[in-house]
Amino acid sequence: MPIKLDVIKFLLIEIEEEQKLWEEFNQAKETARASASLTGKSWWSCFTWTKRWPRKASIKANLLKIRKLTLAISKEAVGHD
Repeated sequence: MPIKLDVIKFLLIEIEEEQKLWEEFNQAKETARASASLTGKSWWSCFTWTKRWPRKASIKANLLKIRKLTLAISKEAVGHD
């Protein structure tokens, strides 16, 4: 079965979105750590947007799924099992 261009485009968009989430999460975490050092609280308690941000494990799981799909498509493209 040939690879559909739409699938590749979808994966690229998903990868970009996951990378943006990581960058935003890490930026928010650094801001929380800076705030924590000023207030003496834990960085997690200063992480005020917790409901807005997905957990790291969720992001890692999504990245792993995307990588597995990409690998499967790559193998299909070159004709390997």
